[in-house]
Amino acid sequence: MSVDSQALNPSSQEVPLSFPALHAYPKKRLALGVTSVGLIVCLAAWVWLTGYNGKFLSDLQERGWPEISALLVVVLLHGVLMFPLDWLGGARLPRQYQLDYRITRMNYVKAVIWHGGIWFATISLIHQAGALAGLPGALLALLSIMALGIAFQGTLALRIGSFRKGFQEPTQGIVPTHALHSEDPAFSGGITGLPGQERLVIPAKWQTTLGTDAWKICMERRNQIHHQGLRNQGLIGAILWNLIGFVLAATLAGFPQQGMRSTLDLICLSTLWHFLGLLMLPSWSQRATHHLDYVMQSQSHRETLFGDWLMKVNDLVEGEKARKPWVEKIFHPTPSVVNRIKQARRYRWAPWHIARMMLYLSWLNGGLLSRSVHCNIGRPNLWVMTPTDG
Repeated sequence: MSVDSQALNPSSQEVPLSFPALHAYPKKRLALGVTSVGLIVCLAAWVWLTGYNGKFLSDLQERGWPEISALLVVVLLHGVLMFPLDWLGGARLPRQYQLDYRITRMNYVKAVIWHGGIWFATISLIHQAGALAGLPGALLALLSIMALGIAFQGTLALRIGSFRKGFQEPTQGIVPTHALHSEDPAFSGGITGLPGQERLVIPAKWQTTLGTDAWKICMERRNQIHHQGLRNQGLIGAILWNLIGFVLAATLAGFPQQGMRSTLDLICLSTLWHFLGLLMLPSWSQRATHHLDYVMQSQSHRETLFGDWLMKVNDLVEGEKARKPWVEKIFHPTPSVVNRIKQARRYRWAPWHIARMMLYLSWLNGGLLSRSVHCNIGRPNLWVMTPTDG
């Protein structure tokens, strides 16, 4: 299928002055994300391999602290480690490239408290379930937590991020649509809720920024994701990835038989598994993007508009016009504009948003990487609802 030739020529598109010039900003964000993820993964691997968790617990017991305080210490250390990286991603880089977005002190503190508090609550629940009912009990707790996380994803995004509610309306009688006003221009919304109770979440400004035709394409695309079951494929894949990783990590950690030490080891090993997901799942997410692009291009009344829509959405979410294939395959669930146009094709299995949904759910079972990746580091509005493919 052909598309508007202007979509392949960035110079022919009007780029907002606040949008970073072409390549430097996305590459620096990627380098920051790689640094952040790499630092946490290396620390998790070192702590587990050296058996440091046992010594750590012994030190706490000598001071008369309860075991559960170990999880609080992890939350605090994680917050301290992430602070300078969040400052770079949420303040320094946006200022350097004259972005409209700046993280504020109060919003950041609120987000960190909510994010850390929910992490502490969920891993504590899993720990207690394991102590009372063994690994089957912990698995049941994890499944329940992930189900609640899917059901209340929109609510958690509102608590952690800084949003104002916009319009609410049914979309062609299929899926209700909620619009949110976001301080972060890269916020792209998504689909929230359990299967059968979905809500489309759309950035309110897109209705005016995209224009009437591009807005209609965006709404049609979100409905296609729902109608074709692509979101359910992504949910199932993300849940299974986290469950498999949990069982493997629990087995290696001796969880829950070895008490709090095994829970701390479980956190380290789960983080390593989630890192593996960051390397493998982006290429799976790209299948859904290419499939949806093919479907949208196949509609004769949308074919000539698709290229313009793609460029507009790409600029809004701070995407790139082109990338090297190996970089994209590993680090970017959403392909670049050029690759999207070239590689659009139909797939039978296309798990939409699987990589970043896995990352979101990993936060609810002890993972430490959910706000460390390049797309959302230092940007609380994107910690729960990470950027999508439009």
